[in-house]
Amino acid sequence: STPLWWAALAANAGKEASVALVRLLVSSGAKLSDTEKARHQGTVDGVMGTRNKMRAAFFGCPGTTDRTSLRGVSVTARSNMHLTEVFQDMYELVAYWIKEAKVEVSAKIGLDPEPKRCWVMDKLSEFFNADAEVHADTDTMLVYYSGHGEGTAGDWCLHHDDRISFDDVLTLWNGSFAKSKAKVLVLVLDSCHSGWWVERARDLKLPDVIVQAACSKTQTTIDGVFNSVLIQYQKVPPEDISHAIAMGRMVTMRGDKIKHACEPCVYIPWGGAKEITCSATGKTFKLMGNMHSASG
Repeated sequence: STPLWWAALAANAGKEASVALVRLLVSSGAKLSDTEKARHQGTVDGVMGTRNKMRAAFFGCPGTTDRTSLRGVSVTARSNMHLTEVFQDMYELVAYWIKEAKVEVSAKIGLDPEPKRCWVMDKLSEFFNADAEVHADTDTMLVYYSGHGEGTAGDWCLHHDDRISFDDVLTLWNGSFAKSKAKVLVLVLDSCHSGWWVERARDLKLPDVIVQAACSKTQTTIDGVFNSVLIQYQKVPPEDISHAIAMGRMVTMRGDKIKHACEPCVYIPWGGAKEITCSATGKTFKLMGNMHSASG
């Protein structure tokens, strides 16, 4: 095995010094052998902050007419069964990703006012498999979810008490074509209690999954806020905003008192810079919030 393989293996195990070693080896011209790439090329690319190409699928699930589906959802979120801004968020997101971020958007986009678990899981499976195989040059698969999140684990809350957990998504990913080709999964979650998924990914020390959550595991989100802030944070000068300003806009004030606060958080296996640069487009996707990594 090459020295870079051993360094990438250690980076996957959460050993902080190994991240610096990966960067040093790559800067000196080290490469993985062909047989090593399937397992660790994604880690090396992630540590270096560069990917080839990103492809995205969006899931907007604004609510349900069935009150039982909101079991475990916070009182604040439950008071508005239908998240009225979700479809508008999806429109703005797709427009931004296609026109400005130059990210390809999959046809596996899901917009449904009363989403069922089987429908969402089928869409995800198609995105991780058939879509990933057709677009072989894509090495980063982004899934964006906007909808209700359950309080004890951050599960996606769908119709008729349906739930999709982090482990459900991870099981699909682990058995997918995308995973077998060393692609990286990026989950962006605009939902209450989504910080649970960040902590779950951290505890599992996942080597090829990045999670961006709109809030911590104990917090709820306000409809339409995170999406707007995240897009503004991606802008290039002079229209861009700093990380500090982006985080500040996640706090809603009433006079001199905090009315509502969200603290975005992010899991990146290898730590380091909170961004993903795609070499095919030259565009950078910036992540925001408190950092979690495989090393803690």
